[in-house]
Amino acid sequence: MLLLAPQGNAGAASGDEPPRFEVAAPVTGAPLAFVVYGDTRFSRREKVVNAPARRALVGRIARENPAAILIGGDLVYEGTDPDDYATYQSETL
Repeated sequence: MLLLAPQGNAGAASGDEPPRFEVAAPVTGAPLAFVVYGDTRFSRREKVVNAPARRALVGRIARENPAAILIGGDLVYEGTDPDDYATYQSETL
């Protein structure tokens, strides 16, 4: 797994430039592959889930073997509900 390290003003005050992240290319010389995925929301208030679709997506991501996965957004609908995290784990492991 590729680790991203902030460069420059990572803790900059508001109004300053946002932090930048720089990564080195893989040692093998292969192209740098990564996945950007957001607002997965593995559960909803109505308890409607689509496990087959999400498992297929997780499987596809695994086959791509990305150096990094960037998640921007919610993993679960309600962060204080342990059942939501259980659903997330059951659909991603």
